[in-house]
Amino acid sequence: MKIINAQTVPALFGVSALALLTGCPIAGLPEDPNSYRLSGNISGLDGVIQISSRVKTYIVENSSNIESINVEADRSFTFEHLTSNKSDSFEVTSQPLGQVCVITDRGTQQYSDEPNIIDIVNIQVVCSNNPYTKISSAGVDLPDDATDWQCVRDGTTGLVWEAKTDDGGLHDKNWIYLDTTNNKDNYDPRDDNEDGGLCLASTDANDGIYCHTEGYVADVNATGQCGSTDWRMPTEAELRTIIYCSNGFIAELDSGCAINYVERGTYISPTINTEYFPHILTNIGTTNIGTMTSGETAYWGISVDFTDGSRASIHDFGGYVRLVHSAE
Repeated sequence: MKIINAQTVPALFGVSALALLTGCPIAGLPEDPNSYRLSGNISGLDGVIQISSRVKTYIVENSSNIESINVEADRSFTFEHLTSNKSDSFEVTSQPLGQVCVITDRGTQQYSDEPNIIDIVNIQVVCSNNPYTKISSAGVDLPDDATDWQCVRDGTTGLVWEAKTDDGGLHDKNWIYLDTTNNKDNYDPRDDNEDGGLCLASTDANDGIYCHTEGYVADVNATGQCGSTDWRMPTEAELRTIIYCSNGFIAELDSGCAINYVERGTYISPTINTEYFPHILTNIGTTNIGTMTSGETAYWGISVDFTDGSRASIHDFGGYVRLVHSAE
């Protein structure tokens, strides 16, 4: 087997690059004092999960520098090869069918008996069944394989979410609104020479029709969508509950599902469960609006960018909307 210098091989980090490495150390490569060995436990699993770690000192020609383990039942795991990035190098790279597995604990450091190696132990991956239920326009629960649904109930939070469409109707994914749910008496984007958004009532963003969230909420409630008339804008905290990081991460406010700003990780975009929430745009800036919190100025709102699950701000130009109501 031909061994090549690690510095000549670009780091491949993506789902398509996953492979279980076999090989031997690179001859003459100095030992990095910051080497980590990862181990932990998986619980609640009912299917097959793949977990992966970036390898530090082992690279084989025509292979990736990702070590992957397929797990079919609850058990402990230990990665054979070392990493230089502590537990930040650890991700879920394939989720089990019908379940969501989350990294709830990234472990603790322990110095091993081997020189220059630190053990990261007790990494915890917890799997649970999919919490979502599809709902018809009349408010009736539907089976998972239903192909036509208008709302989604989250069994974990008890919230019911609007399902977007791609038919040019009231719930179309492309409509853009300005957030007037807070400070509406002081907020008039027309004073800033901004357009009024683009919605079902408008055929042109500059036609003088004002597309705002207050009007949209009223329109949806008037239809009794999914048997409810208490639809409203979500808070940021509520909107963040439907972020789905396929890599098992718990989304951070600024970096979302990414490991950090440099090494983005292997999460799938959009960062939402598209089996239940289809028709979502993922371009930069095309975010869902969250309700503005008290103390913010009349011109600023908080949104979640489902490109990566990070927080973004809305100012004047508006954004996309997904309404919510609390299940009775």
